[in-house]
Amino acid sequence: MRKIRFRGKRVDNGEWVYGGYYSPRTDGYSTHQTFIIVTEELGDVLSLEDKEVIPETVGQFTGLQDKNGKDIYEGDVTKWIDEKETRTGIMMWDNHSYGFRIQMPQGYHPSFKLLSKHMEITGNIHDK
Repeated sequence: MRKIRFRGKRVDNGEWVYGGYYSPRTDGYSTHQTFIIVTEELGDVLSLEDKEVIPETVGQFTGLQDKNGKDIYEGDVTKWIDEKETRTGIMMWDNHSYGFRIQMPQGYHPSFKLLSKHMEITGNIHDK
């Protein structure tokens, strides 16, 4: 089973948190708050804590890892060597194909799943 996980930057201190995602609604209208539910195993007890995050920073885990074993999330900037040329791109969600793609200056890269073993995460679009 694949992991469905998200990350987001906390509103209070800017740190990244990882876990489940939710945005509560009241009376059918959004509260404009977004949370990541952080789970932590404390012996036999599972701790659940919600952390408010900046909505624009929320990104989903792609299910893939880069060549260093680091999880690849939506919004990550990656680089790889393609036909002896170093290329870079941003991992993005594509509403047309309902899947993740790498956005490059010349368009989308069609086969990022095959490239993931050669990719390296160099940053993300939310950190300077």
